[in-house]
Amino acid sequence: MTPAVDVSARSSVVPPLVWPAHARRTDAVDDLVDIYEPALNLVTAPLDADASVLEALTRAANEVPCFEFVKETSGAGEALEYALPWFEGHAGGRAWLGLAQPLVRLFADLFEAERLGVRLTSSDKPMCPRFHVDDVVCRLVVTLVGRGSEFLGEPDVRRKLLGAKESPVEREGATIHQLAPLEVGLFKGEAWPDNKGRGIVHRSPAGSDRRLVMTVDLL
Repeated sequence: MTPAVDVSARSSVVPPLVWPAHARRTDAVDDLVDIYEPALNLVTAPLDADASVLEALTRAANEVPCFEFVKETSGAGEALEYALPWFEGHAGGRAWLGLAQPLVRLFADLFEAERLGVRLTSSDKPMCPRFHVDDVVCRLVVTLVGRGSEFLGEPDVRRKLLGAKESPVEREGATIHQLAPLEVGLFKGEAWPDNKGRGIVHRSPAGSDRRLVMTVDLL
């Protein structure tokens, strides 16, 4: 078994263990099944990765031009091979593939899904800078390089302002929680049964540092 990458260096926004009641940090990706608990809208787990894999991903994120790869695949993740040309021969491509295919299989097994949509984005701009909810059943999100996604506890959300462009969704003095790099998150959306009006409110972190982010959706 490869050694786990240390994800203890959490965002300084909040202490690492102070999370709202609807979110849970677990110790292993097998525990992501907790997302089926009705009270939870976010479940996360650290992703095991060898130090050489992390180094290859970091170098690729900083050396390969920004890109966005989107592909439909089966639960086996065989179509992810098509992302490798975007890495322009960089070793980070194979490093990513070794992490991505098991995650796709896990997500497919969790939801008994045959077809999935995978997105891999390398960017130096926030992809979703404003707090929002997703109109999906559930989305897997993992930041492989860079700062992780941010989310709000329910008491800090003004849901009536979701979708508005002028006023902030977060209440004044809100606590902003953040996932760590290589922390896999299952984000429950508005389309989850009986979850309308309760989808996890989240956004991309601000800043111009390069990030490598993978998402997986049900199709």
